[in-house]
Amino acid sequence: MTTTPEQRAKTNARRRNRQKLLIKEYLEIHDHPTCKCGCGTKVNFDLYGKPYLYANGHRGSATTAKMTKARWGDRVPADKFRKIVKDTLEKRNWTLKELAEAGSVEYKDLRRAYYGKASSISKPWATRFLRSLAGLPVVPTEQQAAAFEASIRKENQFDGGIRSLIVNREKRLAGQR
Repeated sequence: MTTTPEQRAKTNARRRNRQKLLIKEYLEIHDHPTCKCGCGTKVNFDLYGKPYLYANGHRGSATTAKMTKARWGDRVPADKFRKIVKDTLEKRNWTLKELAEAGSVEYKDLRRAYYGKASSISKPWATRFLRSLAGLPVVPTEQQAAAFEASIRKENQFDGGIRSLIVNREKRLAGQR
């Protein structure tokens, strides 16, 4: 059974009217919903009067960019980083492997940053690499700082245990005299 264009037009008109009614009812109870990416743009509604989570075009790029920034922090343009690395390689006449060693990074990470297709590179990683390459003090990563603090705590616990053994032994020896 095929439908005629007139029947389709009537059905679509009924759906649009129903959608408008559902949206009106929704907006009487709730505020107009905004995009989940945090930009504040008002979202559209689906056919059944339910609001979409994201505004048009915001689902992929804005959300991905926000998640990337939250995960990796600030980014630097890859082409600037690659130019610095290329100039350093030519100036010092080194291989990429030697440069990675001097910059205290893994060769595979430097190779990925230098030859990869990424448009940007993690700023903390690039900063650590370039500071290490220049011989400047390097700020430890959060993981490195946490590991260092844990090792210090472990040493203090060990030292405290040794000290208590020495004190107890001295007390025993003093009591025997």
